[in-house]
Amino acid sequence: MTAKTQKYIPLAVATMKAKTIIKSLMPHTERIHIAGAIRRHMAQVDRIDILCTPRIVENKDLFGQKDKPARSPAFIAQCLKLGALVNGDIYAGRAFELELPGGLLLRIYTATPDNWGYMLIIRTGSTDYFKEVISRGLRKHGFRGIDGMLTKGSWAVPMPEEIDVFKIINMPWIDPRARKWDAWRRRD
Repeated sequence: MTAKTQKYIPLAVATMKAKTIIKSLMPHTERIHIAGAIRRHMAQVDRIDILCTPRIVENKDLFGQKDKPARSPAFIAQCLKLGALVNGDIYAGRAFELELPGGLLLRIYTATPDNWGYMLIIRTGSTDYFKEVISRGLRKHGFRGIDGMLTKGSWAVPMPEEIDVFKIINMPWIDPRARKWDAWRRRD
C-alpha cells in the first residue's frame, strides 16, 4: 500500500498507535501532542497527526565555530525508524510525512514554544472549523497567520497555549470533539 492510498482505521487503533509513536519520540522533543482527527475523536481515522517541538542541538562547523542550531539527530533517526519519509523536509520543515508499516500515514507538524497554541488549534482542525470559526474570529480582531506565527500588524504575537487563541477572540475553549463546522453553522 502506498501513502497515496487512503486507508481508514478505527479511532481506538489509531489512538493506540499514536500513543506508541509519542512515547518513542518524547525523549527527543520538548513538547508533543496528538492532533487531527484522533484528537477530535473521529470514529475512523485516515492518518495520525502529531504536533511536536523537536529538541534542538548546537552544531559546530569544520573550524569548531558555532553553526546554526538544528534538529536533534536522535529525533530525526527515531522518526525514520517509524517509517519511510514520503513528503516534506524532516531536517528543517514545518511538516513532514512518514508511511508507517502497513501503509498508514503519519504526519508530523512542528512548532516552537511561541506558536505552539496557534499550531495546535490549526493542526487539530477540522479545516472548516478553523477557517470558519477561528480564522474568522482572528481576522475580526486584527490578527493574521504568517509563516506559522500569529501576527497583529507587523508584530508576531506569541501563543504558547491553545487557550490563548480562544481568549484573544473572546471565545471559551472548545473541546476538540466539538470542533466541527457543521455544528457551529447550525448555531447561526
